[in-house]
Amino acid sequence: MSGMAGGLAMLPRMKERAELEATGPELASHVDGFVDVLLSVLVFRNPTIEGVSFLVRHGTGSQRPDGASAEKLRTCYLFELACYQLSALDAWHPEHGLERLRDTIFRAVILPRFFSIFDLPNHIINLEEIVVSRMEAYHQLAVKSPADVRSYFMQAVIGSTFGGGPRVEAYTPDYSLISENMVLAMAALSDLTAFATGRLPLCYGALGSFYTRLYSSTSR
Repeated sequence: MSGMAGGLAMLPRMKERAELEATGPELASHVDGFVDVLLSVLVFRNPTIEGVSFLVRHGTGSQRPDGASAEKLRTCYLFELACYQLSALDAWHPEHGLERLRDTIFRAVILPRFFSIFDLPNHIINLEEIVVSRMEAYHQLAVKSPADVRSYFMQAVIGSTFGGGPRVEAYTPDYSLISENMVLAMAALSDLTAFATGRLPLCYGALGSFYTRLYSSTSR
């Protein structure tokens, strides 16, 4: 993975997104279809992945959460898995010589649309900043210290679920766990390994198919 230049500039603001959609309704349709595929690969509403199952059973304390709280915990957990998913897809582009499509389609259209579906806590108003910080951290760690990618994911999951929702969070190499969240951290690492080896390749294939369909429709 290569570093991500431009920081927050990679995600256009709402007005710019609206202009992109207005000039390409067919593009918007293709993007919606691809986002649906990403969500299905992410198992967005599937409670069987280990970390989500733990949250539903135990919550973030001694009491099992009610329905609304359990859903919010699931959303925060899967948001973190999605950040990892999309940082890997972002890095896939330069590996295949598709930097232009990464900048004009993936970063400018797909990322904002994808993250708009997450019903995160109301006080989180800097979603774009959080997403960019996650992706930059994953890219940098993948280059400098690949083994720490797993540790950062674990840290982000604990921060999101036990800390009231996602926030900008720099990687802490000496991040320590307390007994309350140790089980969740281990479940998160298990989920990440299974996702990276089993489901992420499906995402790469879906992205390649998406671009093929997009080119086919625009060349007619």
